[in-house]
Amino acid sequence: MIKLRFPRLSCFDRSLEPATVAVPFPQGALVDIGRCRIADAAGKTFPGQFRVTTRWPDGSVKWLLVHLQADLPANKGADYFLDTNAADPAFASSMCVSASCVDTGALKIALSNTPDALFDSITTPQGTFTREEISPFTITDGKGNAYTAGAGEKGWEVIESGPVRAMLRTRGRHTGASGTWFDYIVTLYAYAGKSWIDLDYRVINTESGKPLELANAAPGLTVSSIASMNLRLTPKACGETACFVAHSNYVTTYQEGETEKLIDDQYLLFTANEQNPEVLYGTLYADWQDEKRAVCATIYQAQQNFPKRVAVSKDALTVDLIPESTGAVEFIEGMSKTHRMQLYFHAPNAARREDINFRSLQYQLPDKPTLEPAVYEATGIYEDIFTAKRNGHMEFYLEQLFADRSKAYGILHWGDNPDSGYTLQGRGMGDIVWINGEYDAGHSFYLYYITHYRRAAFAAMKVATEHLIDVDICHHSADPGRMGGQVVHSARHVTRGCTPSHEWVESLLDYYHETGDPDVLEMALAMGRNIQYLLENKIFKFVHGGFGSARESGWALFAMSALYKETFDEYWLKHCETIVSLFVKWEQQMGAFISPYTDHSMIRVPFMISVAINALKSLYNARPSEEIRGLILRAVQDLVENCIDEFTGLFYYKQLPSLDVNVLSVQVFGPLTYAYQFTGDKKYLEYALPTFREMMQKVPKGGGGKSASYHCVISGTASSSNKAFSSGAPHLMVYYKALMDTGLLEA
Repeated sequence: MIKLRFPRLSCFDRSLEPATVAVPFPQGALVDIGRCRIADAAGKTFPGQFRVTTRWPDGSVKWLLVHLQADLPANKGADYFLDTNAADPAFASSMCVSASCVDTGALKIALSNTPDALFDSITTPQGTFTREEISPFTITDGKGNAYTAGAGEKGWEVIESGPVRAMLRTRGRHTGASGTWFDYIVTLYAYAGKSWIDLDYRVINTESGKPLELANAAPGLTVSSIASMNLRLTPKACGETACFVAHSNYVTTYQEGETEKLIDDQYLLFTANEQNPEVLYGTLYADWQDEKRAVCATIYQAQQNFPKRVAVSKDALTVDLIPESTGAVEFIEGMSKTHRMQLYFHAPNAARREDINFRSLQYQLPDKPTLEPAVYEATGIYEDIFTAKRNGHMEFYLEQLFADRSKAYGILHWGDNPDSGYTLQGRGMGDIVWINGEYDAGHSFYLYYITHYRRAAFAAMKVATEHLIDVDICHHSADPGRMGGQVVHSARHVTRGCTPSHEWVESLLDYYHETGDPDVLEMALAMGRNIQYLLENKIFKFVHGGFGSARESGWALFAMSALYKETFDEYWLKHCETIVSLFVKWEQQMGAFISPYTDHSMIRVPFMISVAINALKSLYNARPSEEIRGLILRAVQDLVENCIDEFTGLFYYKQLPSLDVNVLSVQVFGPLTYAYQFTGDKKYLEYALPTFREMMQKVPKGGGGKSASYHCVISGTASSSNKAFSSGAPHLMVYYKALMDTGLLEA
């Protein structure tokens, strides 16, 4: 039995509330998901839906995606349990799902098969909304031409269905009188017994627009501008109508009658909010009702993804995902953007306003069960980061490192951060340089989540990875070295190229396990193929004997190892073996992982060498070998003999007289811990104690104001970005566990 812990959340009772959690298993622990059941603490069974996203080599379940419905009490937490050895029958599905119709029991959704509509009708107990009353998503270009996203050429595809939820998807190109423009994907989520649907609408710039005029940009980039983007409902009223819009920060504000609410940069600049906005900022919705029917439309994280607008009149309810009044949004070729919204069909009754507001806020912040860290630890999937004993000062440091991150609001920026260092170096030629999830920010947040129950860390993973999915990955290009890859930190996010040292797949895999979205798994595999192309055509052709940079090869090895551990496909080991042989040759010919810096020097760079060692350990976890173990131990020994300052005990930045300044090199925590794990010798942990003690004296502090630029508001200090957490926290957690185990750090 695995406990599913629902923390205290809402002050309202929730009956059969949908929720989702990803559950990992050790190899061989779960074979037959047909025996999985959901029960509460009293043993009462509840609807559960189970889907395997990854299996171990022996065919047993590695990751199980669990959808459930739970009765959750007001102002209290609740424990539910996943039983993997139940004898009673599974819940029969109360939903009827096909590629043409979804019947939840509360809604009957007839799906369109034509490009000018998404739905033929949506029928509620109160009445039917017809095809003519629900427009498809619509975008316009700068000339006023409109293009719609209805059912794609292949219609709707059922991704999953069962007793809890259905997930369906259609994809195609927007069509209009002027032809076609921008690809799109629309995903529909419907829930058993519930009268709401969730819609994800993703636009993808597959166009060759006008040349991008930006200094220092990669050659050949083009840009296209979307002037507006919306979805409209135009219901024919039966009798009197009532309507309002609402938005919230702490307490919901209502605007009655025919009205609108715009969220723009001025709203963000002059609205205070103390919440972690990745978890919840507030909500924005519009509600329309006549004497028979009613519908509420909520935009997910509207404030965070501004500009956004909702408007309502007796004749229409409009959801502006890009309001025409705020100016066009420029998409560089290969960029995409996903918008999310909920349509809640309810009874027409003004007294139901509390229920409408609750449902909208519940969409923004749904109930989510968490697992005990021991569940993740038992699988052996992760490094040894799970410690039962805790040190208060260390925990406070980690929490402040996480909480002190700056935030960037805006349609193309939410989930990423600017980097003041890169910007001041001139890499953007005067423009802000964005970090593009450097050091795999989403995966770092996920590691913090699974070790600390932090809902905020899960939300940070989700937001950072969704930005990566949409903006930082190139989804369309004629350049094979760019297509499918994650673009390196750049002005406007994607104006430079791709390199293995700045492409990370683990956050995509985490997100895939937690959502079950097959497109995200394919993105991770495509990124792996991009890295392989770069390795074959660029990286292994470096001068100086073909060794290049430890960081380049190291990060490539990380990605290939992760994809192998996800799929157990030997295909991904091809370049792992090549990289390992490169490291062996490198060490044999150079004596260590030294690399060119100036034309007349070969130097050690501790943080880059640490990347290589950490990557070798990742491969070792999947395929243990004495060769890799020896490489790691010798590289660590070389580091401690050549890169530590004799006066401070700190590591150099780079081994060159012009760069031998002391730094707090967080990346070395991993290699030193691995050397301890291999040998049992605590001296390796002790080498890092001066760095650790100095770090603990520098607890991060929040602060900073707000600033605005093109469709962007930055809050906090730009020097404290996601990168500050992701570059250090995973290595720090590995080291922290070893310190607690050995008594070098006390609880």
